[in-house]
Amino acid sequence: MACLLSLLALGGCIAGTIHVIGRATGLKPPAWDGYVQVATEPPGQRCTAERDGQVLAVLAATPGRLEIPRSAFPYEMRCVGPGTLETVHVFRPEPDPGAFVPLPTGVVGIAMLTAAVASGSINRFPPEVAIVSPPAEFDDAAARDAWFAPRAAAIAARFGEQEREARQPCLGQPESTVCEPRLAQIALRRADVEASLAAQRAAVRLASGPELARAD
Repeated sequence: MACLLSLLALGGCIAGTIHVIGRATGLKPPAWDGYVQVATEPPGQRCTAERDGQVLAVLAATPGRLEIPRSAFPYEMRCVGPGTLETVHVFRPEPDPGAFVPLPTGVVGIAMLTAAVASGSINRFPPEVAIVSPPAEFDDAAARDAWFAPRAAAIAARFGEQEREARQPCLGQPESTVCEPRLAQIALRRADVEASLAAQRAAVRLASGPELARAD
């Protein structure tokens, strides 16, 4: 049923496809264990996972692991340490290729799949995250820009490569049925990361004068 139309947009169809292929070939990977390994640069930061203002888990000092419940909704990770700016990243759910995905066959199957999508039980969150926090203060605008520019370039390169890989299955096939959900996920994650970096750049202080902290 076209993967229940909009209910499985942004990745649900992919999850169902992976699950069916896995059952047929025996290559189904293990399901996500519910933990996220958190690393920060610099290490030793305190990180808090939150959703809609509710604290999900707290890590006293990185690196370490946090247990994050499955959900259909994203969560925020807030990390801060001595001398660093508080960094906030959004992590969105993605299809868990190891999860059991009910097939939309018959009334019962459709109901089970609808419930699984709504609850997020077929989703996972990235099992490993690396968060880079800038210094809270830079000597001047040049030092600030020297820190942020290569990170912006690295983000563009990383997501550009992900987009190219996501388009590979579309060769010779209608992109709307194969690639668009995956490309939409990538675009959302890229927007989240770029927004976080822009917020960091706007929030850091400059020792040489606050007027230089304005965006160029």
